[in-house]
Amino acid sequence: MSNKLYMHDHVQIAGTHRTDYMDLMTSLPGLLRSKRPMECLGVFGTIGSTGQWHTTVHIWEFEGWAGIANDFEYDVNKPGLTNPDEIEWWKNSAAMRFWGRSRILIPASWSPTIDEALAAGIKGQCYEHQVISLQPGSARDFIERVGRVRVPLAARHGIRPVGAWRTALAEDDEVIILWAHPTWDGWGKFEATIDADTEMLKQWRLGDRDIVRTTQTSILFPARDNPLNLGRRI
Repeated sequence: MSNKLYMHDHVQIAGTHRTDYMDLMTSLPGLLRSKRPMECLGVFGTIGSTGQWHTTVHIWEFEGWAGIANDFEYDVNKPGLTNPDEIEWWKNSAAMRFWGRSRILIPASWSPTIDEALAAGIKGQCYEHQVISLQPGSARDFIERVGRVRVPLAARHGIRPVGAWRTALAEDDEVIILWAHPTWDGWGKFEATIDADTEMLKQWRLGDRDIVRTTQTSILFPARDNPLNLGRRI
């Protein structure tokens, strides 16, 4: 099992700035690499027809709880809570967004790290982003069940997991999963197959109704310099 932890950001963008904001996010690792213990797993935009309009999702990888703690300490120990080298970046990003929410995520035992995902060539023209609300105390077991049941099912359709994580600092009641669909056409055919195949629908979405409260699925597209699609760290 990896000792990595992840930060998941969900941000609503002002007006027509979404592409600019995504480009700004992919420029952040180069600015921070010598100062913060974090790497970019991916930067994505949400297809508004499948979720909240004008939003982006960014996922960052840290070296466990020590890496998260070091990042927090780095922030709060700076005058104005911001490193002087980053002030201009924060001003630019703040002007482009309305609000954001972050989660700390703990990976499943089978969830790939950034380096593993890159080595395996995991990428997609589009990505399926699931936020699954569960009965308290069931996220750990649920996410391992996904690895046993849904991952093999997805593989038969060329779909691979970018990551699967439990939300930390909570009641073990939420899981986030990101799937890579190789092509838009393949995603459409996969959805049509699920809709037509009752047994597959049960395995993919309905097989865990005893513990699943709600599932919010949205479709994402990658930033121009998304690491997975570039095939390298940024």
